[in-house]
Amino acid sequence: MENIGNFLGACRELGVGESNLFSTVDLYEGKNMVQVVLTLYSLGGAVQVSEPNFAGPKLGIPMKANTRHDVKRPSGVVTQMGGYSSEIGRASC
Repeated sequence: MENIGNFLGACRELGVGESNLFSTVDLYEGKNMVQVVLTLYSLGGAVQVSEPNFAGPKLGIPMKANTRHDVKRPSGVVTQMGGYSSEIGRASC
């Protein structure tokens, strides 16, 4: 399981997004092999962008988004108004 964790860490460093990674259990127990294959295709696309001089075989579609420096957007206070911060005016009848 430690090698799987190391592989996932390398995928993150090469720019594969968290939503494209499988979980350790998916591979170790063989529960979600479809996600494992999708991770491999995402890794192939990330390598094509992060290492453009690589002359070996290519797998997947080059990733267009720069996910290596992806950061979480700042979030405000959650209210019952669903994000409306100003008062909603009443329509006159």
